[in-house]
Amino acid sequence: MHVLDGAPLRVWNLSQAQDKLGITAGGVPATRLINTAAPLTGGGDLSVDRTHSIPQASAVQDGYLSAADFAAFVAGAGMNQLTGDVTAGPGSGSQVATIAADAVTNAKLSDMPATTLKGNNTGGAANPLDLTVAQVITLLNAVVATRLINTTAPITGGGVLSSDLTLAISAATASAAGSQSAVDFVQERNAIAMHRGGMYMS
Repeated sequence: MHVLDGAPLRVWNLSQAQDKLGITAGGVPATRLINTAAPLTGGGDLSVDRTHSIPQASAVQDGYLSAADFAAFVAGAGMNQLTGDVTAGPGSGSQVATIAADAVTNAKLSDMPATTLKGNNTGGAANPLDLTVAQVITLLNAVVATRLINTTAPITGGGVLSSDLTLAISAATASAAGSQSAVDFVQERNAIAMHRGGMYMS
């Protein structure tokens, strides 16, 4: 018996001290708790061996999903049909999706650059393109509004095709070529004939 400051002092070895303090060989008290939350079970203190487990899931029990249940879930319990703008199924496994007829509106198309038209000027089957005004004119083999109609005297009224044009021939004068009326033509012909000693009948 050892005495310290007049009081008896008991000395234990490690095993005795762990036993006295309720400490297991690993240094953790036997009162240490291993708590579990549902659906885990088997929690408690370390005074005895513990076995933790999780039950199989059912209609009334949270738990693990078996391989068979998982396969059944994938095959029949998930989404098996698309409706609306894009349709697919119903059916299990892979299903081909199709855009429903008349589902793609102008609002659902990609934005187009300003002053362009949808078309195909490639000369063959191709995806739609955003064609410029110049490309559309070329595609339609149209005449541009800036095409110029030139005239020479005595024709007048030429210009660009941005508006309607009226071509005309100005009347002939003593100093400029131009159109001649039927009356003037007869008078001129008779005058020439008289000058030559004869006359044409009108």
